[in-house]
Amino acid sequence: MTPSKIIQKVDQYIAEKKLLHSKKTYLLAISGGLDSMTLCHYFLEKKISFAIAHCNFNLRGSESQQDESLVRDFAEKHQIKFHRITFQTAEFAEAEGISIQMAARQLRYQWLEAERKKYFYEATVTAHHSNDNLETILLNFSKGTGISGLRGMHAKSKELIRPFLCINRAEIAALGKAWNVAYREDSSNASDKYQRNFIRHQVVPLLEQINPHLSQSITQHSEYVAAAEYIYKAFIQKKLHRIIQLEQGISKAPIRAFQHQVYGKNLLFEWLNNVGFTSNQIPDIVHAIHTKQSGKIFLSTTHQLSCDRTFMYLIQKEENAFIPLSVEDFTEQELTIQHKKITFSIQQTAAKSFDDTNQTVYLDADKIAVPLLIRTWNQGDYMYPLGMKMKKKKLSDLFSNQKVPNHQKQALLVFESHQKIIFVEGIRIDERFKITDQTTRFLKISVQNIGE
Repeated sequence: MTPSKIIQKVDQYIAEKKLLHSKKTYLLAISGGLDSMTLCHYFLEKKISFAIAHCNFNLRGSESQQDESLVRDFAEKHQIKFHRITFQTAEFAEAEGISIQMAARQLRYQWLEAERKKYFYEATVTAHHSNDNLETILLNFSKGTGISGLRGMHAKSKELIRPFLCINRAEIAALGKAWNVAYREDSSNASDKYQRNFIRHQVVPLLEQINPHLSQSITQHSEYVAAAEYIYKAFIQKKLHRIIQLEQGISKAPIRAFQHQVYGKNLLFEWLNNVGFTSNQIPDIVHAIHTKQSGKIFLSTTHQLSCDRTFMYLIQKEENAFIPLSVEDFTEQELTIQHKKITFSIQQTAAKSFDDTNQTVYLDADKIAVPLLIRTWNQGDYMYPLGMKMKKKKLSDLFSNQKVPNHQKQALLVFESHQKIIFVEGIRIDERFKITDQTTRFLKISVQNIGE
């Protein structure tokens, strides 16, 4: 295909997708490679106003500096506004526990969006092409990202535009040659240690033996999947809207809703994938549902999913783990711990009647030694529940008998005196610390969820 035909193809794609406006100014993400430098020339050719944004990731020593110099010189030559930033990418990746590629992507797009908003550019434009889209789809397919991953890249996603998605790497090279585009080759592109490069060098050539026009076919495939995804998402969201209940920050859904043989697993995946659960976890969760594994807990990086006999509960993890608190004095004090208000007071008498929810209790103050430890429960915890005639019982059994859901177990406070549990919020006090006819000082403990 001749350069003029390639340009015509891009023009038609932009017009069909309504990607660019001749009277707007855009922010172009330019690395210095062939693709992005050709994008600059396309905008010059079409006389569309733009600025250049360049990220120096400090990953290739002097090569990174040379990339920046090339882009800067181009901007100065054509009197184009130039934005640049330097990242300590390796240090950021290590601190966040993510790959170098993920770190670079995250840093890049956060900064680009911040610059776009700051200077009021219409949109950010990248030079992604159909080969990039092919690699993305294959990478997503290998990781099991669902229908959204099989759709690949959008030509327009919010304020991000990809006008070159309709052409491939070879067509960009033809344009670059016709326009005598100066660019730099990223030496890291030759290394197969990166997943995308491995797919580019090892997987795609094998598939192109079956279909030499693979990248073009993927572009068409991406369009079909995008339409199918729209229908699929609408159906799934309608179903989830009906079954998901939100109670005090906890998402709750009946297990039976996910037992539908045709789409139950899809409902589960779309519900949980948004909060960090992976496709590899879904079969285990489905198995727990069908085998009625009450009490089973699954974790993502940000959320916890638990099951009881009837419902599944999704709760966001606390940003900070619960830190046990030591109380040295019971004299009229009030504490706030994880959205709960706890009050202590020493009284001469106990109330003749109080609620039976075990949120407010009275104990024999003289039987309790300070410091008093407030913590959450641990496996193996036990107490001698009031009314059970000094019979030792594990807290896990008490929770099970009272059908306490897992997400609530984790939130209940345990009060401990010298390694003896005296009270479990909402459950019971310990027989050893109950008030008797001989009690002269009464310790009142009240636990109240803030906002109640």
